[in-house]
Amino acid sequence: MLTNAMKYNKPGGTIDVSIKVAHDYLVVSFQDTGIGLSTSQQKRIFDRFYRADTARSQTVEGTGLGLSIVSTIIKLHNGEIKVDSQEGEGTLFQIKLPIS
Repeated sequence: MLTNAMKYNKPGGTIDVSIKVAHDYLVVSFQDTGIGLSTSQQKRIFDRFYRADTARSQTVEGTGLGLSIVSTIIKLHNGEIKVDSQEGEGTLFQIKLPIS
């Protein structure tokens, strides 16, 4: 997710990474000020081989597997991953993993 935040951020944009403990979970968040994702793209972002936009995919290398692999690993550890994004505003990924 950090790599995606770097790839799809705007020039001069920022990336905030935070780690905290909330109840019985470790919560890791990645927030960028990048190009963002539409609602329809957010619904598919964890699908294998999905690339959000063919125009930007031509200039940014990748296979569309990274977020799918991350999502699978998190689910195997009884965690969850969420995305919240607005086009032109940026994206927030949040991972919650049980620590008990």
